Amino acid sequence: MPRPMWANRIRALDGGILHYQDGSLWGDLMYAQDVKYDDDKINQSRSEDFLAGFYGGYQEHKMAPLIETCFLTLKDLKGTTNNQRYTVGARMQATVAEGTVVDFEFPYQFGHVGSATSKKKEIKAYAFHTDVTKSWEALKWKPKLMVTYDKASGDKDPNDSVNNTFNPIYQSTHEPYGLLDFFRWQNVHNPEISTTFSPTEKFKFTPQADFFWLNSKFDSWYNSSGTALRSKISGERGYYVGSELSLRVYYDFNKSFKLESGYAHFFPGGYVKDSGADDDVDWFYSQMAFKF
Repeated sequence: MPRPMWANRIRALDGGILHYQDGSLWGDLMYAQDVKYDDDKINQSRSEDFLAGFYGGYQEHKMAPLIETCFLTLKDLKGTTNNQRYTVGARMQATVAEGTVVDFEFPYQFGHVGSATSKKKEIKAYAFHTDVTKSWEALKWKPKLMVTYDKASGDKDPNDSVNNTFNPIYQSTHEPYGLLDFFRWQNVHNPEISTTFSPTEKFKFTPQADFFWLNSKFDSWYNSSGTALRSKISGERGYYVGSELSLRVYYDFNKSFKLESGYAHFFPGGYVKDSGADDDVDWFYSQMAFKF
């Protein structure tokens, strides 16, 4: 997933990948420890917080269906924390017609969360992604349409012995769930539609619309970093959080100098109005990239 190129601090991991490939079949064994930022010392990773597992796939040739599968183990054992989350998942991508590509992904999570001083909760969580992309390369401006739907489970009852909140482990903190970073693949329904136009080889622009609902109103609304923005789990509140309209513009002056700008507006929905301040949000950014 994309990451914010303007961030001074991004996710860092110490680890390695053992890669195997035999023709169309490939697989990766991985192990990595999360690096913690320390302003006064050299940053170091810790074995109490690590990700390990397998990711592999098969594709006979570039136009053939792509099948991928994974099994990932995330353990966070810092202090009294005792979280062990296992993710098993599958993904398939296929070209179903000329210029039309379909993608499906389904991960499921199990394990437990808790601490040494409290009763552990069993993890039962899932997520789903699908998108359809249609390109018209022969037409003027080469339009590309993408329709996407993302869903991630949220906790059904904060007082029971099961945690249903899907955790998109080490997800990017920017995109693909809108530009404002108000959402991520966690307790959410997110239909999205976007179109890319390329009037010239150097210039393209992408208008996009996103719509957001909570999967469970007994769970929180999480932003892209996993912080709970709102946690109204009782009283009157709806599922609909709001919508975002955005526009991104790209211009490549040459191979070394690129320009990108974007604008997004958020329209709050019923859940926002029921849980606190409900102002609209506007955001604009512009960045330049130099490559030497």
